Amino acid sequence: MIKKNWKQFKQNFFKQCCQLVCEAKPDSKPKYLFEKKYKGRGIKKEDLVTDDYIEKINKISRDEGLNIWAMPEVRQRNIVDEDSRGNPDITFYSAPNLNAETCFECKILGDNSKYVVDGVKRFVDGKYIINRDMPCYGMLGYVKDEKAIDRCKTLQSNIRSKGKELFLENETNKKNSDDEIIFETEHNVSVSGGKKLVISHILHSWDK
Repeated sequence: MIKKNWKQFKQNFFKQCCQLVCEAKPDSKPKYLFEKKYKGRGIKKEDLVTDDYIEKINKISRDEGLNIWAMPEVRQRNIVDEDSRGNPDITFYSAPNLNAETCFECKILGDNSKYVVDGVKRFVDGKYIINRDMPCYGMLGYVKDEKAIDRCKTLQSNIRSKGKELFLENETNKKNSDDEIIFETEHNVSVSGGKKLVISHILHSWDK
């Protein structure tokens, strides 16, 4: 059944992963984004936020019987130089036989954000260790000090300004609200049997 409808299966799997990411959004701003005591603990704040998302994603998946696992990156591999390949922050697997796999990279969106350079561009350049049989991947942005809808304007402008090096071909808005933005970018990079790379961008913000 999966092999016969593999294309549709992958699309549905990725859609479910995006839905789980959105459902896992905390009701209030994660404490790691504003409490000073979490500074300098040897792990990035975005990883602490991501760990909480992963825990909630897996709980929702179990409760809803979705058979999807979310796993954190192997962080000792995350210490890479500019030319090395690393792991995105979250890898999703379809259970029980790991028939499909996709990844999300997570970034805090605030001053000096590296969302494009160390996120989007690493997907495009093949510097993330990903399963090239899947054409769809994700970026999750934690908006620290403003509304997601306001940060999105700056982010999309930044992506367009680097359109040539990102091989950007198309951009589509999927959801617009103050605290959750979803848009897609299509890049002329070959994955999954010659299909183009599609990145879904999910931006989350919270009231101060």
